[in-house]
Amino acid sequence: MTLYTIPPIKVVGRFQTSDGEFFQERSSAEFHQEQIAKAEYATNLLEEGFSVGECLRRAEWLAIGIDPILDDITINSKLSIPHWQCRDEPGYSPTHFTSSREIHLFGDAGSWSGCYGNNVTLRDLARYAQDKNSQLGPL
Repeated sequence: MTLYTIPPIKVVGRFQTSDGEFFQERSSAEFHQEQIAKAEYATNLLEEGFSVGECLRRAEWLAIGIDPILDDITINSKLSIPHWQCRDEPGYSPTHFTSSREIHLFGDAGSWSGCYGNNVTLRDLARYAQDKNSQLGPL
């Protein structure tokens, strides 16, 4: 005679997107998969030389009140991010979009650990572009 009962095991279905994320709801997985596709499309446009602003518009990611300076930032722009670097020369460029509508910046501008990159919000990207040391547009 056992003094305990074993609860039944349930089969739980989840939905997995192409980036390996799991979702309980199909609609959430479909939304996330659409964001992945938009990020890939926007990244391809960025690599072709389009501005960040134009990439956002073409991927239908345009947010209301988007900062116009995003139309001046391309993959060739060099941004100054004072809290990442140890010198005044700009060295960070946009490399790709993420599915969360952020953009990855990467480069070497004298950070204490060498080359560095991280995802930033569009608002932060606009703020970094306005730094007096940043160089926008084709170089």
